[in-house]
Amino acid sequence: MEKLRLVERPGVTAAVVNKGKVLILKRINLPFIVNPGVWSLVAGGLKKGERPIDAAYREVEEETGLGREHLKSLGSCDIFVTDRRRGSRWKNHFFVIQSSKSMIRLNIENRAWKWVGLAQLKRSPELLGPFEDSKRMVAVISKSIR
Repeated sequence: MEKLRLVERPGVTAAVVNKGKVLILKRINLPFIVNPGVWSLVAGGLKKGERPIDAAYREVEEETGLGREHLKSLGSCDIFVTDRRRGSRWKNHFFVIQSSKSMIRLNIENRAWKWVGLAQLKRSPELLGPFEDSKRMVAVISKSIR
């Protein structure tokens, strides 16, 4: 494994779940986007003074169009995210967020979306894109949606 430098980049990642499925998003392929062109979960940075859970709800709304009134936090843990193109990694807050709606409205950061089952996530870790802790994430998702 190549040497990645640890950077300070406070952020959040959210696995949005609905009826036992997990939402994954295909990142647009532009140089200013972190991990362009990969499948990933909702993710973004923390604003100054913002609580991680509030940032997670905000990012879910920005990237999917799902309003906070349709969302509920089910579980969380800390994970590491990597950007191999930039040779960096950072700690992130990970949340499992249940949505009562399944219709998505993408913003500019993503170009496609789909709902996948846990079995597919376990078989295809590339669907979790840049996350080093994908097995742990799947375990937290599994526990949260039981």
